[in-house]
Amino acid sequence: LRDAENCITGTTAGCTFDATNDAHFNEADAAFPAHNTLFNAATWVAIDPPGNPTDLEGIPSKKKGDATDGANYIIRKASTVAGEGDDGVAKTNALTGCSNGDCGGGGDASSQAIYEITARGAGASGAGQSVLRVYYRY
Repeated sequence: LRDAENCITGTTAGCTFDATNDAHFNEADAAFPAHNTLFNAATWVAIDPPGNPTDLEGIPSKKKGDATDGANYIIRKASTVAGEGDDGVAKTNALTGCSNGDCGGGGDASSQAIYEITARGAGASGAGQSVLRVYYRY
């Protein structure tokens, strides 16, 4: 999951969200894997996220064409949400008295995207696996 988040933010060298990559999908992309296929190892065979994955003890690398399955992820841009200040109207939090996120770390005036990240980890045999999904706003 962290590798996918770093790809979205561009902090991983050679990795940014790009819907032309086979591990990145737009909101309405028909090629996005169906939810009921995410535990099927065949679903992940063609997926090759950009950048170098973080090495995890006990999980082999997963690169396109490898015989073994390892850690992998897919990203789908789910939607875009407006920032707190986009409408030009000052917003004040009744509890704190802060406006437009001016009280240390809250709020952003610009629009942000919501990404759905699905990560899969599998052991060397592929028999033991975990699939996790998170939503990431950036």
